[in-house]
Amino acid sequence: MTSGSSSHAVYVSPLEDDSFSKGAIRADATPVDIVGSDPLAGVAQSGNGFVSWLQSTGSGDPVALRGRLWDVKAGLQAETPLTNPDLGPVDTSAGYDAAADRVDDAAVVAIQGTGADRRLVAGMIDRPPSGFVGFTTQKVRRFKALRWGAAFDLWGQPTYTVELDGAPIGQTQQTTYLPPQGIPDGIHRWRVTATDRRGQTSGSPTRLLRVDNTPPTLVVRVSGTRRAGRLLKFRFAAGDVQNPGASGLARIRVVWGDGSVPVLTAKTAVHRYPRGRYTLRVSATDKAGNYVIVANRLVIKKRK
Repeated sequence: MTSGSSSHAVYVSPLEDDSFSKGAIRADATPVDIVGSDPLAGVAQSGNGFVSWLQSTGSGDPVALRGRLWDVKAGLQAETPLTNPDLGPVDTSAGYDAAADRVDDAAVVAIQGTGADRRLVAGMIDRPPSGFVGFTTQKVRRFKALRWGAAFDLWGQPTYTVELDGAPIGQTQQTTYLPPQGIPDGIHRWRVTATDRRGQTSGSPTRLLRVDNTPPTLVVRVSGTRRAGRLLKFRFAAGDVQNPGASGLARIRVVWGDGSVPVLTAKTAVHRYPRGRYTLRVSATDKAGNYVIVANRLVIKKRK
């Protein structure tokens, strides 16, 4: 890339596959009388980039920064002013600088204005946060938190707005969110929108959220003579509370309380106890991980 010493024009020559096969391409579409300093360019890992230069039309207009984006597929884009003429001329003696990062963000900076109005100005290309997706399972689960991948942005941490069933429920700069009010049982739809410091946004795809926070019900009935060695019968009536997000009953577990091996069962069980006092503990767990425990005190007398 260069500026002609006599023509005061800006030329670029794209390097593709280690070759300048396209030759020199003129970048400044507007006729200029002066180019204040060498033009500057920046290129990202994608091959996209920009070219910038200082120029004046020579008709009393102040020296200004101008530039063009380079698209690796479409070539040079339209010429664009990078400074506001209302802020005064660019100080060509102070030079200017330009650079791009690896993800197509770019900045061109210069000193503009005079006296008390002298200031550092910047023309920037700030890409929106990258796309991302939610991680929270779509299976029926007891709700813990919403989780998603990070939106990539080299110029600052974005702010995430969490939406549930089409309405915002909170904001965070983390990649996980636990609503203070919780989320009710049922089937929901959620997504997250990332907003960068310039107000640019990108959103995650909408995902289903199936919530079951309600423990199952459980009733334990004991029949038989409560004497040592006699057979006791146990019946269990358990079920998951019916709601749109109900996961269904997973298992019933019985802990006898006398050191015997616990058992998993469905509706009934039998057991013989030696003489003594015991605490029978029966738990019912649903497929979402919710559970309820019922404890019964058993007094087993000696056998007659």
